[in-house]
Parts: sequence; C-alpha cells; structure tokens
Amino acid sequence: MDKELKFNASQLLDKFLKLNNIDAFCELLDVNKKTLLYLIYGKKIELNYKSFEIKKKSGGTRTIRTPITSLKIIQQKLSVVLSLVYGSRLRPSVHGFCKDKSIVTNAAVHCGKKVVLNFDLENFFPSITFPRVMGLFTSEPFSLPKKVAAVLAQICTLNNELPQGAPTSPIISNLICSRLDGQMQKLANKNNILYTRYADDITFSSWNGNFPKNIATVERSSIILGKDLEAIIASNWFSINRAKTRMSFPSARQEVTGLTTNKFPNIKRDYIREIRVMLYNWEHYGIEKSKSEYFLCRKNKDKSPYKTDGNFEQVILGKINFVRMVRGSRDNIYKKLINKYNSIAKNGFPELELNENKTLEEYIWIIEVNDWEQGTGFLLEGYGMITCSHVIGIGGKIIAYRPKNPSKKYPLHLLRNRFGIDLAILQFEEGIRFPEFKKSNNQVNKRDSLLGIGFPLLYSNKEPFFYETKVVSFKERFYLPRIVLDKPFTGGMSGSPLLNNKNEVVGVIATGSKSFAEADEVVGYTATPIEHIDL
Repeated sequence: MDKELKFNASQLLDKFLKLNNIDAFCELLDVNKKTLLYLIYGKKIELNYKSFEIKKKSGGTRTIRTPITSLKIIQQKLSVVLSLVYGSRLRPSVHGFCKDKSIVTNAAVHCGKKVVLNFDLENFFPSITFPRVMGLFTSEPFSLPKKVAAVLAQICTLNNELPQGAPTSPIISNLICSRLDGQMQKLANKNNILYTRYADDITFSSWNGNFPKNIATVERSSIILGKDLEAIIASNWFSINRAKTRMSFPSARQEVTGLTTNKFPNIKRDYIREIRVMLYNWEHYGIEKSKSEYFLCRKNKDKSPYKTDGNFEQVILGKINFVRMVRGSRDNIYKKLINKYNSIAKNGFPELELNENKTLEEYIWIIEVNDWEQGTGFLLEGYGMITCSHVIGIGGKIIAYRPKNPSKKYPLHLLRNRFGIDLAILQFEEGIRFPEFKKSNNQVNKRDSLLGIGFPLLYSNKEPFFYETKVVSFKERFYLPRIVLDKPFTGGMSGSPLLNNKNEVVGVIATGSKSFAEADEVVGYTATPIEHIDL
C-alpha cells in the first residue's frame, strides 16, 4: 500500500469536503476498496491493533493500542487530510497535536502568573465514542453522507472509542473539542484570564492572586471548580479528573504540561541530571554497558514491548534536543550537554561557544519613567536608545540603567515617539558610549528562530531574560506588518530587541500589557519590524 497521498493539499481539501461515496474516499486516499472494507468489516476489529500498557507517572497504567501496518497507513493519510480541515479552524488556545505548537508554547502562556489552575479531562480518548466521531463527520464543515461518515468513524475507533496510539486519534480529539475550546476561551476572555488545552490537559492562569468564583475557589485546602466551568465540561460530554486538579502560586513550583512556569518554560532538574548521568556512564564505562543498564531500567516502563531497544546514542541526543527545544539553542546548559555529547561521540562537530549571554547583557537596559520601571531598551547603531512608545507614554523624567549597576542611572531625552508604529528613539543627555546592536537589513521569514532579551516579570531578579521564539506569521496593525511570535512575552519585555542568528536587530517586542484580553486585542504576541524605525 502506497504511503504517499497523490494529491496536493488544496486538492485533498477540496475532494474531501465533496465526498459522497466510499469509492471517492478510496480514490482520495489511494486505497484499495476491498482492502479497506476487509480491514474494518471483514474481520474482528481487535485484530487490527496491538495493545500494551505503560506505567503512568501518577500511578496506574495506560493502555496503548497501535494499528497494524495496513490500517496505520490509512489512518496516517486520513490524519493528513483532517489536519488540513482543522488548520483553518485552529483555535489559538490549542497547543497539542498542532503545527508550530508544543508543550513549550503551551507552558509559555502561563509563565509568571500569580495563580495557575490545572486539571485533566478524565478518560479523554475513551470519552470520544463512535457516535460522536460519526456525528462530527456528518456535521459542518464536513457534512458527509452517513455511509461515508460511518466508514470514517469505523477507521478511527476501536470498540466504540478512540484508541490511544492510532495516528487519527489526536486530530479527531481536537476536532471534537473545537466547541469546548471556543466556550472555554470565551469564558477566559470574559474573566480576563488565560486558557490553553494540550490534549486532555487544561490550564487556566491569572495575573491576580485568585480566580473568579465561576472559575475556581479554594475552600479548606480543597479546590472547588466554578459552576460555569463545570457546565461547559459537562455540556461537551467530558468529565474532570478530580485527582489531577491542582492550583499553584509563585511561592511553590508552578507546572504546566510537565514544564515549570514560575518565570519561563523550564525543564525539571532531574531531567538534566539524568542526561548528565547518561553522558558520564557512556564516557567512563563505554556504550554497551551504559546502554544495557539504561534499557534494563526502562524495561516495561515507558516503551512498547513490540519495539527493540533503541540506539543509546540517539536516545541521549533526543533528550539533549528536548532541552534545546525548551531552553533554546543559545542556552548554556544545552551547549554544555551537546558539547559533551559531541566530545564523547567523536563526531568532529566544533564546540559551541559558552557565555554568549554575558556579552549580550551589555546591550540591554531597563527604562524608567518618572521613577517607575516601565520596560526594556537597547542601543541601536546610528539611532540611539530604542524602546516602545507605550513604554515612554506621555514622557516625563526618563532614565536608563543596566542591572549590574542599578545605582548608575543615565538621563535620556526623547527624539521621536511614534505611537502609530509603537517605537521611540531616545539619546543620552551625556556624551557617553556603550555597546550598540546593528540593524538587520535582511527580511524576517516565517519559521525563523529569533532571540528576545529583556526584563520580564517586573524585573524580579534584575537579570536579562533570554527567550528564543519562532516567527509564526505576520499581521497588520495600522496598515503596517507586525511579526507574530509563537510564545508570549510577559510584562517588562516591551522594547526588547528581537535578534537573528547574527545578533542583528530584526524587531522590537511590543507586547507588555498585563491584561491578556487587551494584549490580544491590541497587538497579540508580536514585534514591530525594525525597518519601521525609518518611517
């Protein structure tokens, strides 16, 4: 069976939404009709899956059901088509099983908040039954004939539920939850709080010290979810896992989808420690002994019994790359781990330079207006001190200082303040010079990795924060394009430089509002392209 689809994305979407019989469906996926019907009707459906259990970190086990090769190929093709449909209906609050989204983008939304609420939807995949899946395909935007919808639902379900482990289950769950996400987002916006969902993991967070009563309250150390929240969950035929409902505050570790979020998305220390132990064992005891001990500990714990032990070197590299995904490619911990890996593997890769951040710190300033810290600024060659217009406001006494020497403050005078593009240019009143960034002359493209540097979270430690992000898209504000980023920048980052891989400025981070509803309405998580400074 051919694994590749023979139509392009536009053709697939058009043909799928016009399906009126099984023959057209088989042509769409390039599947033999007899093979398809035999798989879903000609034998016991259980024979199409291999099942095994893995241990949950919270206790108990989770049953994973993986389809046999022929059914798996069909599901993979169907998943591609369904993703095209969902792509046009994707809600910004959804971070699981979506392009350019991850546990990192999910956690980033809730960083630096005064209270975080987490809960899981109980029996998430089993709650999505055959009738619900068939109903999905017969309703808009699909509106497929019942016979076609029944075949699709049969392909996607096992014993009247979505099997965890099937390629189609993630995208089907997102489509089913579209109504839930819309209602939750509306509830969050109404109460000026944030909402995200990653699969069955739901998170709310707030800048205030507590949630409104219709969201959640704490009574005698017990979390009581609000009536409005409970009603939305029930109306979408889900239930809440009470045992995995928790509320956390800045005084304790706040966690979202496995990452800590007190200041920024971060990995638990145990994960970093495990990688270091694996590297140490490999270096001192050799690859074979280290591999056998590692996979012996992992046996029947978190992998399929149908799979053989993997490549130990690739396992370590995968873990190190996860650190890179969360902390960024410029992070010192990541650089130390990958340098050690490359050294032991003797693959000839050059050693990555450490402490780049120490150099870049020299370029970043805290902007203070009328004795109040307002945002971030940086010096740009040929222009002066750059920040956002909304940081300066209507002006007044403006000074700048660097956190390593907060007692030394330098007065600034305003040269230009363009509220329309949200950029301001200032100059030191004294004739002094400090390190300056260069302006990039290259165009920013979608998916580019960029680095933001600034002082978030009301300058909690007076240390610059280095935040890697990617360009998601571009949108207009006042007829000028803005760079849309995949991670939100918290208050205090307004005016921060956005750097390319040459450490040239490509934009100025513009999000600094404490109100999620206001920030989303006004600018979203965006940066002003640096070329606007010449307008």
